[in-house]
Amino acid sequence: MAYSSRKIVLFGAAGVVIAALLILVFAPVREEVGVNTMVALQEIPGYGFQVVKMGEGQADVVHLNVTLDGFEARRQDGGWTELTVGSVSFNMLRDREISFNAQAGSLDAGSYTAVRFRVVRGFEDSNATLSNDDVIGVDVPSQKVEIETSPFEVSVDTESLLIDLRIGSGLLSNYMLPDLHLSLGTLKVEIGVSPG
Repeated sequence: MAYSSRKIVLFGAAGVVIAALLILVFAPVREEVGVNTMVALQEIPGYGFQVVKMGEGQADVVHLNVTLDGFEARRQDGGWTELTVGSVSFNMLRDREISFNAQAGSLDAGSYTAVRFRVVRGFEDSNATLSNDDVIGVDVPSQKVEIETSPFEVSVDTESLLIDLRIGSGLLSNYMLPDLHLSLGTLKVEIGVSPG
C-alpha cells in the first residue's frame, strides 16, 4: 500500500488543528461574573420577615423602607373584610413600632383574629439604603402577608380601629464566600388592634 506524503502532511495538519481547537474549547477558563447587589424581603409565615442581602461588597443594610397597603381583617369564621387605611410607609430597621387608624365602617360586628396586608412593589415604595450609601430596590412578597392578632371585638358602634405594628428582635447572620457576601436577618412582626 502506497502512502502519499502530501496526504500524510494534510491529514496530520488537520489532526493538529482539530486537537488545538478541542484544547481551546475544553480548557478551563475563569470568567469574571459580576453580582449586582440585591435585597429581598421574604415572608416567614407566622413570624414576620426574612431580609436577604447578597452582593460582592460587604455593605450592610442600614435603612429598609417599605410601604404597606391593602389591609384586611379576618373574622373568626375565616372570612376577610377590607379595612380603609390607605398606605403606611416606614423604615423597618429604625421604626420599631408604628400606629395608624383604620375606618371600621366596613366591618361587621363580631370577633376578628388576624390582619393581612400587601408590601408595595417598586423602588419609590420599597427600597434599601446600604452602608456605602447606595440606595437599591427591594424585592418584596407577591402575596399578602398575614399576621395573627389577639382576638379583637368590633361592635356596631365601633367607628375606627387603632392598629399597632411592632417589629421585634431577630437574628442576623453573615456569610463570606470568596466573591460573595450574603446577609440573612429575621424580623419578628406583631400586630395589635383595638377599637379607636
